[in-house]
Amino acid sequence: MLNREFSPDRFVWPDKCCANGHNAPRYISNGACYECQAQRRAKYRASDKGRSASQLQFARYYQRNKQSLVDAANERRAADPSASAKASTKWKAKNADRVAAYARDYVRANRAIKAAAAARYSARKRRAIPAWADQAAIRSFYVEAARLTALTGVEHEVDHVLPLAGRTVCGLHVETNLRVIPAVDNRRKYNKFSADIQGYARLVEQRLASEQAA
Repeated sequence: MLNREFSPDRFVWPDKCCANGHNAPRYISNGACYECQAQRRAKYRASDKGRSASQLQFARYYQRNKQSLVDAANERRAADPSASAKASTKWKAKNADRVAAYARDYVRANRAIKAAAAARYSARKRRAIPAWADQAAIRSFYVEAARLTALTGVEHEVDHVLPLAGRTVCGLHVETNLRVIPAVDNRRKYNKFSADIQGYARLVEQRLASEQAA
C-alpha cells in the first residue's frame, strides 16, 4: 500500500532511476524526482536565506497562534515537569550558541531599557526642583547614603518620601521630601500617597504659592 505522501494523485513511480540515481517517485505536475526535490529543500533550509525565511514564517505563525501555543506548552509542562525540564536542558545544550546570543541580546535590551528609565527619572527630578530647594541639604542626603553603604556593606539609596511620579500626587526633589533607606526597602515602596505625609504636601503647596507670588 502506497504511503499517503506518495498518493497516486500526485506521484508516479518511474521505470528507472533519475539522473542522480534515486529510485524514487516523480511528481506528476512537473516530473521532478521526489528525492532530488527533498535534498534541494533541505539544502535551502540549511542556508542563511532559508533559515531567515523559516524564522520569519514561524514568527508569523506564532503571532497568529500565540495563546494556544503557550497554553499547550504549559499543559505539557504541568503534565510531566521532569520530561519538560529534560527536554529544555537538551535543547539548550544543542543550541548553546543561540542561547548565548539570546542572553546577550536580552542584556543589551534591558540595559537600554534601564538607561531610558534613568533618563526619564532624571528629567522628572530636574523638573521637580523648585528655586527655593536647598541644594546643599539635598547633597547631604547622597553623602549620607554613600557613607552608610560603605559603613554597613548594605547598599543605601536616597528615597523620595512622596514619589516624583506618584499615582495620586507627585512630590518634589527637595530636602524635606528626602530620606536615606536601604536599597531593598526602596524597591518595595510603591508610588502611593499616604496620610502620614499630608504635612509635607501642605508645605509644598505653601512654598509653591509663595514662589508664584514673588
